[in-house]
Amino acid sequence: MKCLRGLAKKGPLDPQCPNVRRHGHLVHSINARDLTRLLSDQLSRDREFGFEQLHIVGRTGYLLKATILSHGYTVVLKATSAEQLPSLEQEIKAYHHLRSLQGTHVPVCVGNFAPRVRYWYHGQLMAHMLVLSWAGIRANKVMTEQTAPSFREQRNEVLEQISACGVIHSDPEWRNILWNEEIGGLVIIDFESPPKSPCSRRAIF
Repeated sequence: MKCLRGLAKKGPLDPQCPNVRRHGHLVHSINARDLTRLLSDQLSRDREFGFEQLHIVGRTGYLLKATILSHGYTVVLKATSAEQLPSLEQEIKAYHHLRSLQGTHVPVCVGNFAPRVRYWYHGQLMAHMLVLSWAGIRANKVMTEQTAPSFREQRNEVLEQISACGVIHSDPEWRNILWNEEIGGLVIIDFESPPKSPCSRRAIF
């Protein structure tokens, strides 16, 4: 996540990134908008080369792994159908309000685009794609009986920071919480659904 956080914030390169030599000199040679455009162009040329369907399907999204062949960046695409597009648009708005937490407590949201070619995933035609950083593995896969209390405490702290940005997560269960070894902490994902009840006057979702 550090690499894409630097790109999104126009910051320095991450020396630990295995593809850092392809990203520029000291700073990234492209920005988030460039990366999104390059990804859209690449998909238009070839639906398979550089794109891998992960066969992970959520309530509204279908996940892909994508690599920008010209610059070596690897990202996660969350694709959705036209029917589910309003949910993805809500998630895009949430990430906008969570800019300060991107790359630390939530994934980096690089951008989004509508495919210019017909792209199918599990029999569904994809209408829009959200470009995110890879954020980790499910926390409950690494959580033990001994570490569970500290994981729960950290989860509550992260949710408080998300709430302070005006976003209330509607489903803060462990299926939506990842462990990121790179940052040594928890990352919360999936902001496509509104909460069942308002929890804060500042909440926007």
